Amino acid sequence: MNKPSISIIMPAKNREIEIKDTINSIINQTFKDWELIVIDDHSTDKTAEIIKNYKNPKIKYYYLLNGTGPGAARDFGIKKAQAEIIVLADSDDINYPYRLEKTYQTFKKNPEINMVYSPIERLEINGQKTLRPSQEFDPELLWCYNYISQPTVSFKKQAYLQVDGYDFALRTSEDYDLWLQFLEKNCKFKLINEPLVSQKIHEKSTLLQTELLKRKKNLAYVRKKHSLKTPDFENVKKLVQNKDLLELISAPGAIDFWFK
Repeated sequence: MNKPSISIIMPAKNREIEIKDTINSIINQTFKDWELIVIDDHSTDKTAEIIKNYKNPKIKYYYLLNGTGPGAARDFGIKKAQAEIIVLADSDDINYPYRLEKTYQTFKKNPEINMVYSPIERLEINGQKTLRPSQEFDPELLWCYNYISQPTVSFKKQAYLQVDGYDFALRTSEDYDLWLQFLEKNCKFKLINEPLVSQKIHEKSTLLQTELLKRKKNLAYVRKKHSLKTPDFENVKKLVQNKDLLELISAPGAIDFWFK
């Protein structure tokens, strides 16, 4: 049996309301040579039942007996993956139909690239759609601020296996820690400059369920791990190429989180 070209890694915990739409957004991709690995992180609702109703052999389901957190669940799935290209997908987001095709073509046209990412569209609790911008890769800016949205990211499995991988101690900023590990290994990043994913913000979102103080402690832990100091906001502003990203970084909440 031939290996798929892409392995999609989807951790899930108590996503009975959202996960069907998310899986359907994978099934409806224009690019069909994929496997979907769903890692159920000890759900207690009907998540397992919904996933098992799919009779698609390309969907692989694993249930973890103990809640481990998103980083450990993703790590488990990545190590099960058959493909060289790993696509990260959250279990409550919608992947646009062309996401896999654009991702695959970007890697094929740029064989030196280890990781790709994109801006992300967010569907807020109030129903409003907003664009969370990104920008062309700049390592100096990434040392200071995480402008790469995890649900848009894909990378080569080999690159992941050459670093320590997700830090299981983190429930937030685990993505930023991984990007910094890639950076320290001189991995090459590339922006696909259009949204590939719609991110749903809801009451059960990790972002909303984790207290600001805890998220700041996790960020401080990551910075200490990589020997980084809290950056100076005025210096960081000079690195930002995208005016929408500059506006995002300049919001009071962002300044408080990243630069104080």
